[in-house]
Amino acid sequence: MTLNDIIIQCTNFFYTYPYIAIAIIAVFGIIVFLKPKQVLKTTLIILGLIIVCYILYLIGEATISGVFNKEKMIYH
Repeated sequence: MTLNDIIIQCTNFFYTYPYIAIAIIAVFGIIVFLKPKQVLKTTLIILGLIIVCYILYLIGEATISGVFNKEKMIYH
């Protein structure tokens, strides 16, 4: 899964369920308007965790691919 796939899935969700997407954006906007400092901290923490998880996922995929290819080369 690449970053482009994630963007495409978000876009598809917005086009498939526009009312739900608009409601989520509206609720988030209201919360940001009422408590901007707390929401900014929470959003940055969540974004940081997502970035770390994505990087670990990419490293894991590369490792699994390398191990698979190494085993394939050894046994063939």
